[in-house]
Amino acid sequence: MAKKFYYFNVAFSQLGLETQSVIVKHPTPRMTHLRLLEAQTSLGIRASSAIISVSFLGRMTEKQWNEER
Repeated sequence: MAKKFYYFNVAFSQLGLETQSVIVKHPTPRMTHLRLLEAQTSLGIRASSAIISVSFLGRMTEKQWNEER
């Protein structure tokens, strides 16, 4: 059986720049402070940016994530 992951979309806003978002995939459902910092760092934005939203996208395998239907 394929391993399932939890997927989140995290959006950040930074003064003077467009809103940016990133998909976070993790084996546990908790969106921790460290995971938010990692998401922020992956976008290359400052720590002073604001988190606009954290959206849960679902729990699924990588195959399901990549399917179009």
